[in-house]
Amino acid sequence: MITVENLSKTIKGKPILQDISFEVGAGDCVALIGPNGLAKQP
Repeated sequence: MITVENLSKTIKGKPILQDISFEVGAGDCVALIGPNGLAKQP
């Protein structure tokens, strides 16, 4: 299991993630989907 707490990310001064927390269990799959529907790579 992976636990992420209070993750924030800024690109070129623009916040794209702010205080995100989540857990990913063994065998789980996670994707981050942007406003245009395309998957994003962190």
